[in-house]
Amino acid sequence: MEKIREVRQEKTKIAFEELKAWAKEMSTKAPPKSLTGKAIACLLGQLPKLGYLINDPIVGPDTNVVENAITPFAVGRKNWLFRDTARGADASLNLFSFVITARANGIEPYNY
Repeated sequence: MEKIREVRQEKTKIAFEELKAWAKEMSTKAPPKSLTGKAIACLLGQLPKLGYLINDPIVGPDTNVVENAITPFAVGRKNWLFRDTARGADASLNLFSFVITARANGIEPYNY
């Protein structure tokens, strides 16, 4: 983990600072209501979150792990009967959170 942090401090931080400077400069040039202006404003809004990547080696540059974990639920959700009520949605949330958390920690949810 420390090696990841070192590399990010040496290389990623430089790229991050360059991106930040570029986005700030471009935000003054692009009209705010244009698609480019909106995209730059979105980028500037997300930069604080992206900054976590530099200091925390656990944080990854993408959300692939999360997306892969929820894919089976996203694919099957239209087939489940209990999704039509608020109570069913709450039950689904609790069940899905439990299953995904258990799997992420190497526990077989059914056996648990």
